[in-house]
Amino acid sequence: RIAQVLETLQEFRPLLGNEFPEEGNTGAGTAKASAHWQIRITEPGQLAQQVGTYLGWMHTLLGFFRAVHIARLEVENRYQPEKHDDIFHNFSWEMLSPEERKAIPPLGIVVPAIRLTESDRETLRQLLHQSLPVKIVVFIEDIIRSGAVGEEGHHLVDWAAFLAYQSLGNPHAFVSQVSVANVSALVEGLQKGISSPGPALMSIFVGNTNNAPAVPTYLLAAAAQESRIFPAFQWNPNTGSQWVDRFHINANPQPEKDWPENEIQYHNLGGEEVQVSIPFTVVDYLSLDSRFQHHFLVLTPQDRHPDIIPLWEYWQLPQESRMEKLPYIILADDSGQLHRALVSKDLILLAEAVLDMWHTLQEVGGIHSSYAQRLLEAEKQKLEEEKQQEISAIREEYEEKWSQSVGQLTEEIVSRIAAGLLGQAAMPAAAPAVSAPTTPSPPVPPTEAPTAEQPAEAPAEEAAAEEEEEAISFDEPYIETPRCTSCGECININGQMFAYNENKQAYIKDPDAGTFRELVMAAEKCPVHIIHPGKPRNPNEEGLDELLEKAKAFM
Repeated sequence: RIAQVLETLQEFRPLLGNEFPEEGNTGAGTAKASAHWQIRITEPGQLAQQVGTYLGWMHTLLGFFRAVHIARLEVENRYQPEKHDDIFHNFSWEMLSPEERKAIPPLGIVVPAIRLTESDRETLRQLLHQSLPVKIVVFIEDIIRSGAVGEEGHHLVDWAAFLAYQSLGNPHAFVSQVSVANVSALVEGLQKGISSPGPALMSIFVGNTNNAPAVPTYLLAAAAQESRIFPAFQWNPNTGSQWVDRFHINANPQPEKDWPENEIQYHNLGGEEVQVSIPFTVVDYLSLDSRFQHHFLVLTPQDRHPDIIPLWEYWQLPQESRMEKLPYIILADDSGQLHRALVSKDLILLAEAVLDMWHTLQEVGGIHSSYAQRLLEAEKQKLEEEKQQEISAIREEYEEKWSQSVGQLTEEIVSRIAAGLLGQAAMPAAAPAVSAPTTPSPPVPPTEAPTAEQPAEAPAEEAAAEEEEEAISFDEPYIETPRCTSCGECININGQMFAYNENKQAYIKDPDAGTFRELVMAAEKCPVHIIHPGKPRNPNEEGLDELLEKAKAFM
């Protein structure tokens, strides 16, 4: 055992120099070998062989760390065969300390997506699911699958556009997808990926002008990201234990929207300047590509029909209302003249597939979460039910009190009428539950006895009955105060006419402090319909006919 350890250490001496690493700095000298492990793929099919060579060297390096650990135990006479033999027989990368992992030279792989075979892609997927420090940079020039221009839907999009998606949620691998035009997000992704302790994938869209010679490459790359066909996102398993800490899509323009919107100004046929907000969709992006020219039909100014509508309005319609519609986007020619161009069904299907994928990214990125929306709707429904229960309870309580008050009032009126008919004093009865305070009447001076020509005055009881009937007249405005929910609508209309009592429930403080219109408005706005406008106090108020008609609902 000791002989094998010494042999292994001697093999690594040329890499480490004259001194072996001290404890806590194990393998520092191995950084000298890092320059040898950068793979650039120039021909298809090279990746698997070169990665195999690297993994073989890494296995040898793992043997070096194993030998260092055994040597330390032997020098200190602490090696126990019955305990340590099994440990070092199964020694693996997961057993290395953080310091040792930092000393391992990372493998850098830089490859254009077009040179990756299916076998190469499988090799990349396997590397990303291990804990080795493999840094993979994939440059993507085109995201449209070769030979697929005539096909429908998302099948037009090449596998390279989905490469980074396949590693989202990986507990080991850092993943970044970004357009080369988004410089800040690009630099951030490269820095974090390289410094990540485990594997990292940086998928970068660089674009090319083969199929869009009139558009600069940088602008084409920016358009791919803005159109959501190649959105920016970042997955970093090293920044926390929850999705909200690990994943974000904030590097995209207007990430809360389906499509980013931009303000444009133009002059219409009448020479007037018009400013509109137009979304930039994946259909707009594909209009830059010469391979998709046959998917657009440019209209003339005379081509007018109600069924020809903008694409963004088309998507706002229900599915069943779209069948007869012809969606268009706006294009500009070399002179800056704007034109409407009809869009084929194939591109609409592609755009809907891209938008569906974007909605998924929004949701896992914490924007427009369907789970949160469902919980919010359930909570709203619960609060609404509780509110209705409270309103029902208040209404029942008020109606019960109202019934009692009306019963008592009816009994008193009947008693007074009977007393008047019999020429007797009214029987005492219970006072109404709610009554306004009355001002004592001044003493009545004595009068002469009635003559035959002069009839006797009505008894005091009849005068009191008339006064009582006038007091309860529904011509006066009033509020069913016990049912007030303190919403404040009436106070906001006229704080002089309406006021709160000590229970913060509304009553009519001064009916002459406002207009009949304000009384009717307050009755309409009251959520529990407890304000009764009565009849107008000013017969000359403007618009009384209309107001009286509205007030009938609140009598």
